[in-house]
Amino acid sequence: MCSIVYNFLLQLHQIVNILCLVAHTAFSAEVFFVIGGEDGQNAVLSDVQQVRVSPCDAEILPNAPSLPYKMRSTSVAVDRQGNIYVLGGIIQSYGPQERNKVLMFDKNKNAWISLPTLLTARYQATAFYIDNHLYIIGGRDIDGDGRNDMECLDLLNIQAGWQHCNPSYPFLIVDPVSCVTRQWVWITCGASPHRDHMYRWQPGHDEWKKMATRPKIVYWGHLMTCTDDHIYTLGHKNDNNGMQVYDISANAWSQVGGPLPFYRTLTRALYLPSPLNQIIIPAGRDPYDKNKATDTLLRYDIATATWSKSGNVLNTAVDLCIAVIQK
Repeated sequence: MCSIVYNFLLQLHQIVNILCLVAHTAFSAEVFFVIGGEDGQNAVLSDVQQVRVSPCDAEILPNAPSLPYKMRSTSVAVDRQGNIYVLGGIIQSYGPQERNKVLMFDKNKNAWISLPTLLTARYQATAFYIDNHLYIIGGRDIDGDGRNDMECLDLLNIQAGWQHCNPSYPFLIVDPVSCVTRQWVWITCGASPHRDHMYRWQPGHDEWKKMATRPKIVYWGHLMTCTDDHIYTLGHKNDNNGMQVYDISANAWSQVGGPLPFYRTLTRALYLPSPLNQIIIPAGRDPYDKNKATDTLLRYDIATATWSKSGNVLNTAVDLCIAVIQK
């Protein structure tokens, strides 16, 4: 009897391994980058880690080329070709050395390339890509003052440099987060009096439109990511650290998922589509203990509305940025 049970379990284990291998192979064309940040001991990083996520595990790949300088509080965007853009930021843990530089990771050349500098050096801003244009909005300037202006760069006419773009955001926004879906950009703000607000904008429109108000206020360091139909936000110091989900068609919010296995802030959330259909959150810091950083990779399965821990990233990193790149 024991032999029969043992053989059954062995065969089941082999089947699971095969399914994981098949799923991993199907998804192996897509990895995500963990870019810069701090190591939890106030040391700023230039590392660019690559992590491949399968339905069963997370695999650490060899590092991509490092940034040419150490950066945190940067903004990131990805174009349709899978090139990654890193904008602005701070080059040390504490101090006024904000940068106006812009870098592009050319996936074909496997190298970082400098682009025209921003008109205003800024950090804790948000960036996004729509229709061959790169945008950055909000954040803090070199004096630490909040901003609401937007700059744009035409990637088909890079030599023209960055331009001021209208409309400005309705109010000053520090540490905003954004995502793009249905050709609209959606922005929420964590460090302003309007923490429960979300606005959307589309190129060609002359104003930011206010959407339904979030039922719970979130603070700086919160997370946001989009699917085609929903927007997920995860609040720093939320009531139970669950997620607030916005239904785009219904213009309505709801609460989903239970508490995270670990509190998490000063990181980013990223949606990985089918076959995973999961949200991943790498590293970060406990919002109640600034010295408690982690290298843990969390994932949220949308179909089952459950959290799990899956592997680690190499660095215990906070104040980082992440992006998916097609290999």
